Amino acid sequence: MPDVVLYWLRSDLRLHDNEALAWAAAHGAAVLPVTCFDPRQFGRTALGFPATGPFRARFLIESVADLRSSLEELGSGLAVRTGLPEQVLPVLAAECGAHLVVAQQEPAPADAAIEEAVRAELDADGRELRLFWGSTVVHRDDRSAVGVDDFRVRPPLSVPRAFPPLPNVPLGRMPALGDFGLHAPELDRRAALEPRGGEAAGFQRLVAWMWTSNALGAYADPPTPERPTPEPSRLSPWLAHGCLSPRFVHAQVLEYERRRVRNAGTRAFVAALLARDACRWAALDGRLPALESPAASPAERRRLDAWRTGRTGLPFADAALRELRLTGLLGHDARRDVAHQLVHDLALDWRLGAAWFASQLLDHDACISTAHWMAAAGLPDGPLAPEPRLDPLAAGRHLDPTGATIRRWLPRLAPLPDATIHDPRPSQTPSGEWVERTM
Repeated sequence: MPDVVLYWLRSDLRLHDNEALAWAAAHGAAVLPVTCFDPRQFGRTALGFPATGPFRARFLIESVADLRSSLEELGSGLAVRTGLPEQVLPVLAAECGAHLVVAQQEPAPADAAIEEAVRAELDADGRELRLFWGSTVVHRDDRSAVGVDDFRVRPPLSVPRAFPPLPNVPLGRMPALGDFGLHAPELDRRAALEPRGGEAAGFQRLVAWMWTSNALGAYADPPTPERPTPEPSRLSPWLAHGCLSPRFVHAQVLEYERRRVRNAGTRAFVAALLARDACRWAALDGRLPALESPAASPAERRRLDAWRTGRTGLPFADAALRELRLTGLLGHDARRDVAHQLVHDLALDWRLGAAWFASQLLDHDACISTAHWMAAAGLPDGPLAPEPRLDPLAAGRHLDPTGATIRRWLPRLAPLPDATIHDPRPSQTPSGEWVERTM
């Protein structure tokens, strides 16, 4: 049995259904959980905007703080460090006498590269990195048996009842947004959700959506003019940060089917969870490129800036992109709409849009984002089927038939009638709010 186990947390910020945590708690005479705020995650991209914007940075800090509190309730704690993991972890392992570092494997190319850098430094020091799995419904070791309607899902793991003691090392302080050059974002009352990071908040959202509002059963209901899309779960921020286990969410779906109803809605939601898995398998198999921003000419940069700030002149797309910038949130269908606009209407490299999403989205997940952007660009080698070209104007009319989204985020267009609000003429619009579509 190892004397001390160092447990390195990244996108697994939870106690429930955590394979690496359960193993460390069972096998370490002492366990030091640690998370490392990587400066590369908080730098600026080649395009000049933050790699991680303030909404996701705040959610991450809240999630880490929540986990630290939960570990303290178990008699443990959480070491917090800022620095490159490949430099921080070997030093901390030597400081606390740990010869084994355990972590959840992350398949995204950038994360996998960091894992290998950490492994190399630990190996040079006579120490070991051992990776566990925990970011999909179907376990990595069971994926070969996955069929359309027949797949094995392991039961979620319980939270350890007790935790080994902490080694005697300083735990460090929690960082603030200002430490990363970011300011606290202002609350926009128009936001569809005011998410707070952490496992406890993730549980609250799951209960509210699935059980209290009973929305899971209506997940696949036919659209109506008042409700063109089903009420989204909006669980993705907690899934992306690992505050909720996808396997636990799936187990809750099965319980919902047992206690309430099994219908097209529950099956559609499970299919969405499995599609999320498929993006991770693609990354694990080396079929997803690393998200790197390409160079952009001055003209391309002007088109990109107009797009990301919601100034293209297409009202629904502009409203969606303003919602993203002001809240960190954007629905899946709206993401498709603005992605097709960038790739096909503005003739820009999909990676430019993906870089902006990575900066702004509260629920950014490199595997899922890359897969969906590749599909929008019509690339045939991604995990998702290439999408036929989408007409953003027609899609906006379908997604927002009454113009409610446009009126919410572009209030100066609110007086326009439904018939013209999606494609207004300059003479119909208030000065300064609408720009002629020339792109």
